Amino acid sequence: MPRGRVATFVGCSVEGCDRPHEAHHLCRMHYRRFKSHGDPLTKWPRKPVPQRFWPKVDKHGPVPEHRTDLGPCWVWTARCDRGGYGSFWDGSGMVGAHRVAYELEVGPIPQGLDLDHLCRNRACVNPRHLEPVTPQVNVLRGEGFAAVNAAKDACPNGHPLTPENTYASERSHGRRKCITCARARRKPGGEIDQMKSPGPAEPANTEAVADDSEPVQESLGGGSDDGGLGGSPATATSPESVSAT
Repeated sequence: MPRGRVATFVGCSVEGCDRPHEAHHLCRMHYRRFKSHGDPLTKWPRKPVPQRFWPKVDKHGPVPEHRTDLGPCWVWTARCDRGGYGSFWDGSGMVGAHRVAYELEVGPIPQGLDLDHLCRNRACVNPRHLEPVTPQVNVLRGEGFAAVNAAKDACPNGHPLTPENTYASERSHGRRKCITCARARRKPGGEIDQMKSPGPAEPANTEAVADDSEPVQESLGGGSDDGGLGGSPATATSPESVSAT
């Protein structure tokens, strides 16, 4: 570019588009449309949802062992999310593939309900394997911590977790607590205290300590007249020997 000239920004010639031009005064998107259809404003025709959805489904999947009456699973063969559920682009965003299959075959999902996989196969999109339930029921039917704890019928101490023997407080965040265990903790010497109290302490072996202390005294004193410095007894020096020297 010659000196003295300032580079000017050349945008796309399509009205309302502020992207930089790539060729023929068109941006990359409008230029590709122009090359494909001869018109930069013509969009690529998208196929209907059923035509794009069902080719990605394998209707000859495995039969659930615990529910053979449901028939084979319809396995989603395209992209799945981290949880194992199928993902599908419906034109506005990524949605669950099992939800799309249910709406195509059965109808709209009731508001506020989730679809529970009766086959326990998250990649399955068979509408017969899907049941609309509340979020709480869907969680309790799963395999998470909440479902495992809800299936317990006794506390760690063996007391039954019946409605009459359980309570829930705000501090427990809705979790069940055993009333029998709570009463035992408040009562001194109760069942819980007896289970957790340590047994009687064993008497100390004083004889062994006394026997072990005797050699120590002998090693320190040595039974000699050397002032208790230990070691072998030194030869005594008499006053006569000192005066003789």
